[in-house]
Amino acid sequence: MHNSCFTKCCLLVLVSWLFIGCAAPRLNTASGNPEISIPDVTKKQVLDLIIAVKLQKGMQIKNVNDYGVVFTKKVDQSFLASFLYGSHYDSTPEGRLHYNVVEQNGYVKVYSRIEIVTNPDSAFESVSDITGNMGEQMQKELEGLKQAFEH
Repeated sequence: MHNSCFTKCCLLVLVSWLFIGCAAPRLNTASGNPEISIPDVTKKQVLDLIIAVKLQKGMQIKNVNDYGVVFTKKVDQSFLASFLYGSHYDSTPEGRLHYNVVEQNGYVKVYSRIEIVTNPDSAFESVSDITGNMGEQMQKELEGLKQAFEH
C-alpha cells in the first residue's frame, strides 16, 4: 500500500491500457470489481483502519460518512498524468480512491474504486473511472486490509 508505488503503478497500467487498447480482466469477485468480506468486525473498525493507513500515506479525506470514505491526492509528480488528464485550466489531475462499506450477515463488505479527475473541484471537473485497469492491485490492497483484521 505504498502511495508513490501506487501512483506509478496507476500510470503504468493506464499507459499500457491506452496504447495497447486491451480490456481489463474481470476480477474473480461477486461484482467483478475489487471487494472483500471481513467477518466479525464493524463498519467503523474497517473505516478507521482504512483512514489511518491512507492518511499515513499522505492522502486527504474528501468525504466520509457511515458507508464509506473518499480520499484525494494530486498526481503532481507525473508528466504522463498531466499530459493525459491535465488541462489548460488545471494541469495537475487528482486521484480519488473510494471505499464503501456495508454490514451484511456478520460480515463487513468493502468495495473500492479509483478515478482520475481532470479540473478537480471546478465547474469543468471530468471524472475517469480507471478501476478496471487497477482492479488487481486494488484487490490485493483490500486483501491486505482483511489480513490486518485476521492478525
